[in-house]
Amino acid sequence: MSDLRDLFRDTITSGLQRQSITSPSKWAENYRIMPAPFPGKWGPGPAPWTLAMHDSLATINVGQKAAQMGYTETLLDITFFKIDIEHRDCLYILPSKTPDASEFSAARFDIALELSPHLSKLFSNVKNVGHKRAGAANLYIRGSNSRSGLKSIPVGFIAMDEVDEMNKDNIALAEERTSGQPDSQMWKISTPTVPNRGINLVFQGTTQEHYVFKCPRCGFRGELIWPDSVVVTADNKDDPRIKDSHLICTKCKGLLPHETKREWLGVNNAEWVAFGNSKHDDRGFYINQLYSIARPPADIARKYFEGLIDKPSEQEFFNSKMGLPHVVEGTKITDSEIKAVIGPRRKEDPAPKDVLITMGVD
Repeated sequence: MSDLRDLFRDTITSGLQRQSITSPSKWAENYRIMPAPFPGKWGPGPAPWTLAMHDSLATINVGQKAAQMGYTETLLDITFFKIDIEHRDCLYILPSKTPDASEFSAARFDIALELSPHLSKLFSNVKNVGHKRAGAANLYIRGSNSRSGLKSIPVGFIAMDEVDEMNKDNIALAEERTSGQPDSQMWKISTPTVPNRGINLVFQGTTQEHYVFKCPRCGFRGELIWPDSVVVTADNKDDPRIKDSHLICTKCKGLLPHETKREWLGVNNAEWVAFGNSKHDDRGFYINQLYSIARPPADIARKYFEGLIDKPSEQEFFNSKMGLPHVVEGTKITDSEIKAVIGPRRKEDPAPKDVLITMGVD
């Protein structure tokens, strides 16, 4: 009799708990177990800016970001919520099927299932890399380079991860997968590359929100930006003094300790603020690596110095560390340079001596 009472009580408790899960963040708090470097039950602490992102109700959401800032894990949580609670078919798109979709399936999806007992019970068919089944709901994992893989998949939720690396011709095809759904949602995230292209172009048509916090010293509400928020205490990346590099408030110039970021960047002390048109229906979320709980300012400073002596490292610094589009000086052909070499030439004209004729196609 006691066992029957316990079963009855557990069933009622489980049912009430399910009814209370009305948002992706609530779902993550109840069911998601995270891997290293922040193992354990999911919480916004290591990446507080992702809490509001989880629960955005906008139909279209855009994330222009630095690398390793919790955006992919956020998209995973939203995807799991859509499948588990709303019973929606979902499409997760990566740049290519191999290795991107295959590695994502093994390194992100499979690990999430291994760590979470709830997820392991939810999905009954996980062997197929591109198709996972959870009851009547389906998760399709596709590469953007395959048109056939993006056709004939009606879904209610689409996540596009690393948009700037995707086949641009197939993005519009993927977006049409939600056309038949009365209530759908789409996310696009990426580290940017160059201005007015890819994720940066899409981001410009959104609310363009930045994560603004209250300075624990002066109360000024601002953000972490390069180089104003950083004091670099060295002359090169090998200088031992670089370890003392630190963050400061752009207003009072007071120290912002890296060790207490969870406090002054916490959800009770910070919020997303629209820097674009706040009346836009599409929400955009921008963040850089100065906010990272895992990366101290000294790491950012070292990458900055590397960029001073190496052009690819400069590009990587702005894209992956600052989450900003960037063009390295001297690497872009200008309109005036193109016009300067246009002339009345024909292919049968003899080539000038000692001149190498080349053609570049983008």
